[in-house]
Amino acid sequence: MDPLPLHTIIWLVCWSFWLFPFCASSGSHLLPDKPLSVGSTITSDDGTFALGFFSLSSSSTKHYYVGIWYKNIPEDNFVWVANRAMPITDPSSATLAFTSGSNLALSDTK
Repeated sequence: MDPLPLHTIIWLVCWSFWLFPFCASSGSHLLPDKPLSVGSTITSDDGTFALGFFSLSSSSTKHYYVGIWYKNIPEDNFVWVANRAMPITDPSSATLAFTSGSNLALSDTK
């Protein structure tokens, strides 16, 4: 197995530090045995960002997405959307969690 290229390692380290405030947020943690489900969010320590499931109010059908958005801005200001091409249609079947291999995984049992 070839080692990872340097730019990939740098990207992974930067991603880890960027996501860390969500994982270290007081009162809310995203852990392998404590997944995030529809209706729950995790807020960064400084209160700027939120991570969780959301649904667009302008949509005629309910589709749920996982994303990061600015917490204190009234309009929808999404910074990142994980499943833009494949929205969740049944909120009871979706979870977001770290796997035992420390990968962030969105699962939909349906």
